[in-house]
Amino acid sequence: MPGVYGIQSDDLALRNRVKDFFVRHWGEHESASDAGWTIGAGSVGAEICLRFVGGSWVGCDGEPISLRRLSSLNSLKGSDGDLAAFLRGNVFVLDQTTDELRLECHESGYLPLFWFADQDQFVFASSLRVFREVLNLEPDPTAVVTFLRNGFTIGDSSPLAGVHRVLPGQVLRHRIGSTQLTSVPTSRLWAPISGRYPISERDSVNAVWSDLVAAVDASYGPEKSPTLMLSGGWDSRTLLAATLETGRAPRAFVHGDPNSREIALVQQIAGHVGIDLIVESIGPQCMDPDWLNSRFDRVENVVFPHWHRGAEILAARGSGTVASGIFGEVLGGHYGPSMALQGWRKIFAVGRELVGTRNAEGVDRVVSSAEVVDRMLHPSPISRSYYLQSDWWDAAGPVNEKIRESKEEVLDRYIQRGIRELPTLVEAYITEHRGAQYIAAQPGSMRADLPTTQPFVESELLRLCSAIPIQFKIHNSLNRLVLSQYSPGLAALPLAATLVKARRPVLIQEASRLARRIGERIGSRLPALGSLSHLSWVNFEFMRSSPVVLDVIDSLSSPWWDRDALRRMLTRMREDESRDLHPYFDQLMKIYTIDALFRS
Repeated sequence: MPGVYGIQSDDLALRNRVKDFFVRHWGEHESASDAGWTIGAGSVGAEICLRFVGGSWVGCDGEPISLRRLSSLNSLKGSDGDLAAFLRGNVFVLDQTTDELRLECHESGYLPLFWFADQDQFVFASSLRVFREVLNLEPDPTAVVTFLRNGFTIGDSSPLAGVHRVLPGQVLRHRIGSTQLTSVPTSRLWAPISGRYPISERDSVNAVWSDLVAAVDASYGPEKSPTLMLSGGWDSRTLLAATLETGRAPRAFVHGDPNSREIALVQQIAGHVGIDLIVESIGPQCMDPDWLNSRFDRVENVVFPHWHRGAEILAARGSGTVASGIFGEVLGGHYGPSMALQGWRKIFAVGRELVGTRNAEGVDRVVSSAEVVDRMLHPSPISRSYYLQSDWWDAAGPVNEKIRESKEEVLDRYIQRGIRELPTLVEAYITEHRGAQYIAAQPGSMRADLPTTQPFVESELLRLCSAIPIQFKIHNSLNRLVLSQYSPGLAALPLAATLVKARRPVLIQEASRLARRIGERIGSRLPALGSLSHLSWVNFEFMRSSPVVLDVIDSLSSPWWDRDALRRMLTRMREDESRDLHPYFDQLMKIYTIDALFRS
């Protein structure tokens, strides 16, 4: 299991308890100790990501490419953050000549890294549960609420009080034997940059393709037949095109409704390029409480159990590295202002993006973080969710005020980086939270079974995609041009979300997206037109009858949950056949993940 950990403490028993935790949950890994400290790193495949380089211990939580680059490392020269960018992962460096410990988080933030400090110890780990089990820390109610609602926590918060998430691109320096701790921001994402980064549309297309193919080639290394998580959307299709460009012969995996239009489209894509495809339906086996608990023990997030199930299937079939298209959303302009809005405001925002200006001069500029929160990121105040006990909610304190403060702190960090455009600030916020935590938990679910790789987080490529103004990227405008120029065959095939060929103009695509959503809603309400509701891969219909859903509710151990309310909601969902069960599934898996974290 990949990951890193370390503890500085004079309490040898405590240090041994931290090490023993990882022996139990990770199995094979490597560690080192000296007076007052213990460090360790897990494995990527069969190789351990811990090395001694020039008087320093270096550990990395990353991908197969991280291990290859770590093996080639001969010195630690460079600026803060350069090592994490080079290794494409989270890194610690313990310099035994200066007794300084340095943590570097990759600027994408796609892998978790946490830390805790008090007068007696400094602890860091890829695991959150170790802080709960070894230090017995209490929950942070505000962070718990934001995770339950969104699948992420805001800024450097975590569901455990006092435990901080290392921020994307952040470097922490700690002097062993002291309480000295300094923080250095190093991320260059979304910041105004001159030099190689293009402004024209044509330059952007060529640069993106060149960097993507290079990132894909480096990601796979010597592997000739990687596995791709394939869907009917843009990100995995663009990744597939680049993979084929490197001369590799991948195979693909998709989960979901085998009778849906989207799965049929994925089969069409695989057939068009001549690759093998594994199709797996989603059933009650991915909600068995004992199985969920065993999965949480390794990865600590079961929000996407169908991805866990996919990992087991692929591992049993001897798959090697598995790639996915996360952070391709930055290239596709998915995380712009329209994603932050609801209802009619969202519709108007989409219309403005589609017919609005395509140059940077027409972009709103902001004065303060409070302005962004007011306009985009602070919807109606949060009230108690039906699944939470009222006494727990009452004791949680001023949740809404704390959420607003956290959002403003995050945005102030971006503004200090030089980001002033409203769409760019919103894109940075959504990417670092929804993208880096919630969406990244999908491939993260597979890391206990298989090596995974995310080519879109290669630093040069990600910096390029973030530097391109969102006006050029919005609604996959740039993806369309990239595929049309470099993979016209794939561009000629339809998209799952928009019903038309990928090469069609954006306005036509978005009009068909609206038609698709209308069709799905009509199909869900009129049984005679039920086929219209099977356009997407999403199918959790097993929840209407399977007892496993009630088993999950019954297994919840925390007194926070209103189990009766969860059962009543399930009954209503089951009785109304027009109700989509996916949101309930998503919510229940977030609840289970938090419950497992605090389980005794």
